[in-house]
Amino acid sequence: MQRWPKDEMRLRPIDAYRTSMGRATNLFEASRALNALGPVLNVRERATSLDDLFRGAVVLGVSAMDSYVHHTFSARLVPFLTHNPGALAVGQPLYSYLRSIRVPASRLVMPAAAAGRRPLATLRAAVDRRLFLTPLQRMDEIEKALAGLGLPNAIVDVAADIGVLPRTLRSRITRVVSRRNAIAHQGDLFRGRRRRFVSRPITENEIGNWLSSVDQFVTRLDAYVAARPP
Repeated sequence: MQRWPKDEMRLRPIDAYRTSMGRATNLFEASRALNALGPVLNVRERATSLDDLFRGAVVLGVSAMDSYVHHTFSARLVPFLTHNPGALAVGQPLYSYLRSIRVPASRLVMPAAAAGRRPLATLRAAVDRRLFLTPLQRMDEIEKALAGLGLPNAIVDVAADIGVLPRTLRSRITRVVSRRNAIAHQGDLFRGRRRRFVSRPITENEIGNWLSSVDQFVTRLDAYVAARPP
């Protein structure tokens, strides 16, 4: 059996997020730094590989957010069910969400308490098997997951905390996720003239803004979740 260092055993979802987002930021900064060397090396045109570093930063940034929501859901599930055992009743938001990600109905039963055992551990393992195969990048997906764990107003409240309308927050995150999907699934190409594939333009400013939007959202969301224990 593998043994983990104590600091890794206590890793919080926000810690994992910061590690992943740090990788995205590293790619972003690497592209900026290499581009700044152009005049020094007498390179007049920006290398396309520098834009690809930006594209990698987008993918890693969205992945960091996706991972954060997954780990937050998994970590909150057992405490939430402990205090809200009725949440697994048919028709409840949690039950509906878990069925929507194809957790078998036979698994969604509150186990009987047993001395010296963790009866909800098996349930969480069954949920995790489906949960971590389910994308949690789109705002509607994130909202459904959080609503299942007793946080139905999370996006509205986080938007208010940031100082924007909920639709503005949703639009900001959706823009980043859409570009991530274009990169991951379409190679960030579109059909141009003369039946040629053309790379979508990408700029330093937009990537910087996108990563900042994701980071602001996750940071505020984490504080919101921490202030509302199950």
